[in-house]
Amino acid sequence: MKKIIVFAGLFLVGVACSSDDNKIEKVFEPRQLEMETVLQGDNCRYKLSTERTFMVWEDRESWELFKTDFNRFIPDFEATILNEWVVDFNSEMVIVVLDQQRLYGGYSIDVVHVEEDVLNVVVNIDQVLKGGINAVLTRPYHMVKIPKLGKPVVFEEL
Repeated sequence: MKKIIVFAGLFLVGVACSSDDNKIEKVFEPRQLEMETVLQGDNCRYKLSTERTFMVWEDRESWELFKTDFNRFIPDFEATILNEWVVDFNSEMVIVVLDQQRLYGGYSIDVVHVEEDVLNVVVNIDQVLKGGINAVLTRPYHMVKIPKLGKPVVFEEL
């Protein structure tokens, strides 16, 4: 009987003294985010800059100002946005990528994928169409809607 009490006591001491030091913390793994293309084309005449431009819209007020301004530079922009597309700025944000001004048609700028890492939202962009079709002044653009995560947005060219 004494042996059972001793073993029971040792068992209780062993359980009571166990620590959480042996637990492995789950490491954050980057994940690809869903994105929805809002508008993409090459007929932008936006004059803010002729260089490649990246914009992030996280609130309705600044987005409305941008839409009003941008409507002058893309044909049917306002009608397309109003009729086909809605953003809930409580849970979503808009990413806009404008390529540099091009002297030839056939270029594109593409948001290839968006992923979340530990510190940032990383927007990967590429130029899928390399252009050179005909001599015409163009400026490719791509607008996407992604989930709002409260992290800084970083743009990376592939």
